[in-house]
Amino acid sequence: MRDPKEELGQLVARLGQLNATMGQLQADVARLRSLYDDLRARVESLGQAGSDVERLRALCLELFAQVGGRDPMRENQVKEALLTDTPCRSDRSLQVYVGLSEDLGPLAARLFESYAVEAERTPTSIGISGGRTIGRMMESVRGNYGEKLWLIPLSGSRLPKDVRISVNTIIGGFCSRPGRAEVRAWQLPLDPRVRAEIDDDTYERVFGAELRSYYINDPHRRQDDPLAVHYAFTGIGSLDETSAVPRLRRLRGVRLPAQVVGDMLDWPIDEHGNVLADEPPDDPVRRYIVGVRPDELQKGRQQGQGNLKKVVVVAGAAGVTVTKERAVLAAWRGGLFDALVTDVVTADRIVGLVPARAHSVDFRR
Repeated sequence: MRDPKEELGQLVARLGQLNATMGQLQADVARLRSLYDDLRARVESLGQAGSDVERLRALCLELFAQVGGRDPMRENQVKEALLTDTPCRSDRSLQVYVGLSEDLGPLAARLFESYAVEAERTPTSIGISGGRTIGRMMESVRGNYGEKLWLIPLSGSRLPKDVRISVNTIIGGFCSRPGRAEVRAWQLPLDPRVRAEIDDDTYERVFGAELRSYYINDPHRRQDDPLAVHYAFTGIGSLDETSAVPRLRRLRGVRLPAQVVGDMLDWPIDEHGNVLADEPPDDPVRRYIVGVRPDELQKGRQQGQGNLKKVVVVAGAAGVTVTKERAVLAAWRGGLFDALVTDVVTADRIVGLVPARAHSVDFRR
């Protein structure tokens, strides 16, 4: 016979869980009601002002975005801040996605899916870097993919790193899921057991210079080599101790200029987005970083040289001690990306770095 006190205790615990769930549901309902009331009020005011259907459509899309976990108001603010800071970049289409959650993986995954769908019709190559945020993105990607989808590693290093977030593990994990066995994936020789058998000169020649040529259309590539990258997804590093710059300094004693604000594809960049690396053989950074420099990747945009359409930076504040707004702004100034997926904290900090315009711009119009 069950102890009545024990059974009562379990019931009380379940009631507590139900109460917490009900509280969350009530909060969600209140949020949706607030969004609905706001949209209704705006629609009524638009009707009075005689506004057109297109603006009404934009407001509806804004509502859907908020329900889907995005913050359209901050997206507009970040976009305006970046274009204000670097007006010369306004000739390139900028996309900004600000997630309401710290976990940017699912939001970035929806963007990945929107590009990968092209592989249903034509061969499509997507470049991937390593890191926790990109790893979470790839875990969140839905759907089946076949041999017309190529996954190309964009970066890797010879520094000790958590193997779970290395680019090889991320790409391998994606391809190991059901419905993806035919995806064509490239791997970097970063396994230390393989690395130990290759001298530095051979490693750079075969796995450095040759791999970098895959990111643009190189006439010397073999027929079965990976396609030049159409879309690229990468995180961005601040000066947090887990990022590439502090690790290069601490683990390999590499001396880097004081003006370094972060890294992209593991390569250090300054506040203007310049890659701080010398030409070989004098470059100490190139000895430890494998893959394409972010400025070299941009060659894929040049007519006749590549297929590059978008470079997407996925960068948030979760799990770091040094936030990434300065590194994001620097990469934008350097013309190193044209789509940004970030969180509320980083979005607000980016806006705070840029003096506001005298007259704001409504990008929904």
